[in-house]
Amino acid sequence: MAYGPARFCVALALLGLVPGLAQAPRPQRIDKLAAGVRFDLPGNWTLDNRPFRGPGDAAGLIRAGSVNGRTAVQVYQFESTDADDFDAWIADFEAALRTIPGVVAVQQASPPPLPRPARMLLVRAEVAPDQIDTSYVCLRLDAETVLTFAHSTASVSAEAGAPLAADRALQVLLGTLQVYHDPELARELPFARRRGLKFLRETLPAAIRGVRLDPDTRHYLLEVAGNGRGYRTITFRPERHSAEDPSYGNTRGEPGLRVHEEEWQFAGPHASFSSWDAFSSVSGKTGLYEVTLSETAQIGGVFTAPLVTRDECIRAGDQLVTSYTHSLQVALPDPRRPFTLGRDFLGLGWVRVLPALLPTTQTEWLTVMSYHPESRDLVPFTIRCVGEIDLEGQTRPGRRFEFRWGHGPVVTLTADAFGNPLHWTEGDHRYRLGTAEDIEQRYAEKREAARPRLSNVPTEEGS
Repeated sequence: MAYGPARFCVALALLGLVPGLAQAPRPQRIDKLAAGVRFDLPGNWTLDNRPFRGPGDAAGLIRAGSVNGRTAVQVYQFESTDADDFDAWIADFEAALRTIPGVVAVQQASPPPLPRPARMLLVRAEVAPDQIDTSYVCLRLDAETVLTFAHSTASVSAEAGAPLAADRALQVLLGTLQVYHDPELARELPFARRRGLKFLRETLPAAIRGVRLDPDTRHYLLEVAGNGRGYRTITFRPERHSAEDPSYGNTRGEPGLRVHEEEWQFAGPHASFSSWDAFSSVSGKTGLYEVTLSETAQIGGVFTAPLVTRDECIRAGDQLVTSYTHSLQVALPDPRRPFTLGRDFLGLGWVRVLPALLPTTQTEWLTVMSYHPESRDLVPFTIRCVGEIDLEGQTRPGRRFEFRWGHGPVVTLTADAFGNPLHWTEGDHRYRLGTAEDIEQRYAEKREAARPRLSNVPTEEGS
């Protein structure tokens, strides 16, 4: 997208926000994989991470605000061939801000130390009956990308009038900022997305008809930094699903693939259990995703009620409706407007088994869009086959893949000849194929000791 300073329509009005969590046990970690940044927001702020139209040609990434509705943060990403000359880009941006009706003052300020080149602009606007002060912090991520944080605070005009200054809350937010944006990936993504569209249109239907996945539950041992931490189980099986009857395994609806995963992790006295379900239809028109997480919590060394989150998504046509709840919420959240899906969207079930669907000749990066449960966002998923590998005791060679969500870390995965995963590495987390007997010997005692302190945990493994 081009940057057009004459077309700015910067939204300075604050969001209409409602209280969310009654108590914030910890800040909200915001991980925008599509942009390659992460930062913290107050735990009791409301959050909307659906894409929106930002100022000019910017892509809006995040809208969030305080419980009292007087403070808001918006995050935009500009794609501009002019960003290489950052000072000139900032000058255009400042000139555009001065043309906004209601703006009475604009000045530059020194930003705090940040991981990429940055500039700060302070803006004051009169929007009766309020005075709104907005701090814009612009980070040059690469020669064509600028990320902008807009932090706005409203005060009654009669009580305002203080000199322009960056809000301390913004300084705290920026102190948590981490940037892992990959300029090389940013240059490659437009080409990878074209390959993804071609794959979805020309290759995927036949690949789905010929897929050969192991229907038995597979067991994986988890090591973190070389130490045993827990395990994961994964099951692939064909099922039917309809939006009218969302229960899994019903005899109505469209045929598709269900992927069910469960994971236990143990660290000292603490434990967590997560359950991950994804159904994606063969036609690509329907889908159901459900992710729950239950983790032990302590106050003053005494175990309290567990922290439980639940994320549910239903896809119907080009709409993805999501619902997220947290055990600390005192009331159900307002419904979120659905995500609108493009032609490059691939259901999460099929994303999970792409190593079984890609040809070995797919050595260039290929990108599709999908829903990322951990960040509750639409994120590019990029994958390629990096070659074949001999497997001990097998006559057919295995295959090695690399993939990543957005600008996140590259995951390396080895699969058998049919695409069933054997082992993969995510940073310092390593999963390797094991047996149910090995897992029971290592973790049964810890699992059963933790089960009474958790919620939403099945009484039998894989149930």
